[in-house]
Amino acid sequence: MASDGKTLRIALLHMKLKLLVKRTNLDRARKLLREAVSRNSGGIHVAVLPAFVNIGAFYLYYPEARAKNIVKHQAERIPGPTTEYLSKVAIENGVYIIGGPIIERAGPRIFMTTFVLAPNGEIIYKYRKLVLNEREKSYGISSGREVVTLEQLPRRIGVMSEDDLLAPEVARSLVLQGSTAIVLTLSFSQPINLVKNLLLARSIENHVPILALGGIVEHATERKEVPTIIVDPEQGTIAEEHSGEEKPLIVEMRVDKALNPGTSTNNNDNMRMAELLCRVLRELKMSR
Repeated sequence: MASDGKTLRIALLHMKLKLLVKRTNLDRARKLLREAVSRNSGGIHVAVLPAFVNIGAFYLYYPEARAKNIVKHQAERIPGPTTEYLSKVAIENGVYIIGGPIIERAGPRIFMTTFVLAPNGEIIYKYRKLVLNEREKSYGISSGREVVTLEQLPRRIGVMSEDDLLAPEVARSLVLQGSTAIVLTLSFSQPINLVKNLLLARSIENHVPILALGGIVEHATERKEVPTIIVDPEQGTIAEEHSGEEKPLIVEMRVDKALNPGTSTNNNDNMRMAELLCRVLRELKMSR
């Protein structure tokens, strides 16, 4: 759905995921998005789906050897089964979809990749997670090389995932690219107090709101929930969802055409600085 030019509505789908049942999880995402669209007369412009939207956070429950095997067999190409299904969902609802990360296979390499789908179902961006944790490295996952900003909307939205929150260079690079808000899918393994403090820090450092999507993972009789949190550089934490139920959290953002504080009018300089920060981050990771 096209924006009215004044308000951008983003649906954060705080949803339940079951382990390794891809079709069930994707059907659930489809249903929840339909509910969000039907309940909002002004329409939804962007829907955000949680980390591992297709197979759930398997690493919480399986030992390393089994988890490595899951990574090997669940990795899929993009486009592939998950994005093909969700492309149809984007078309049905006329929305942009930001989803992931999911496990992507690209030739011999494996990435943690967040995808962005346009309302016509086209894959317009792939963001390969820059900051990997030790567990992901042990699985043989490779790091990405650059940040991604969704530029097709009246307000530019930067994309981050999970451990990217730990590195200030990622959010700063997005702001240098012109992002005036950041969407982040949260990890299910980070201590929540650390996450809350880092969200506030990144928001204040860059003077942008951050929309951080959590969710619920169910396995047998166990359940783990990570809250969905919205932070603002001036107001602090303005919303937090952790009711134990799945629901869409609708965020209305005013379209701000002004540049962010801390950015210059020289876009080429900003892009070069963003690339430099990503390069520095990669070199730091390689030296550890």
